[in-house]
Amino acid sequence: MKGEIIRIFKEEIGENKVFDDEDHRRSYSADESGIKGEYLPDLVIHPEGLEDVARALSLAEKFRIPVVPRGAGTGV
Repeated sequence: MKGEIIRIFKEEIGENKVFDDEDHRRSYSADESGIKGEYLPDLVIHPEGLEDVARALSLAEKFRIPVVPRGAGTGV
């Protein structure tokens, strides 16, 4: 993902809620379901409300970025 797009996500949603470092990305690349495969996301977003979710989805649509929602990561 281009740095400019990451910067826009951080500006719009908040730097403390948008993560592009490898540690965050790796920790969200799989869950505990036992399904094999690890898929490193480009960004990890921790929304704090509906406005953050709406902004993230709007930006994802604008830049044609697929979104994969995640729950607690238990695989249940």
